[in-house]
Amino acid sequence: MEKASKIFMQVIFPLTAAAMLVSLYFRPQQIIKVLPLFFSLAILILNVKVSRFGPLAGSLNSLLYGLSYALLGLYGNAAYAVLVSFPLQLITFINWSKHLSKGKATFKKLGVRRSLILAATAAAVWVCLYLILRALGSASAILDNTTTILGIISTVLIIVPCVEYVYINVLTSVMSLIMYIKMIPTSPEALTFLIFTVYSFISIVLTMLNTIKLYNEQQRNAAK
Repeated sequence: MEKASKIFMQVIFPLTAAAMLVSLYFRPQQIIKVLPLFFSLAILILNVKVSRFGPLAGSLNSLLYGLSYALLGLYGNAAYAVLVSFPLQLITFINWSKHLSKGKATFKKLGVRRSLILAATAAAVWVCLYLILRALGSASAILDNTTTILGIISTVLIIVPCVEYVYINVLTSVMSLIMYIKMIPTSPEALTFLIFTVYSFISIVLTMLNTIKLYNEQQRNAAK
């Protein structure tokens, strides 16, 4: 995993930044729309390292994302970024800092019972938010809604933190890829977001593997 993380930081990171700049050259757009993406390139490296400073940087960047999503017509994601992601990621940083094990956050599992309760609650919220997004004329109501709900669940789980958040992040990333691919024909400027989302997917997979490895190490140490 260390080798894969090193390749991500030294090869994939600069290549993605270059590809995003090229896409902006051919599809110019307002800087406010893409600025948070470039900040996220570095923030995701912190996440791959399972660093507590990742949520801190992410919380501040969420404010920029809110404005960017709103300009793209993704109102669900915009509301989530400002009203949910910003404060919860800040709380995550504070909570992780209070419960460290060898400089890393101490992870635990959610469990079956709490997982079922969470799934039922998320389904009910999904229906309500979908109706709201349809009324607002969201450009992609179903995918916008789904990625928003999954993002909220992941953000809540990461505060605790529960190791299951990494699986939800992978699913959310796949949904985001689908959403931006569908947007390309009518919104070519979304290409920059698509390139970043591919990069994000790779980082999320590495984060999942590193987090699971960290959790297993913590469990072994606790059993001694």
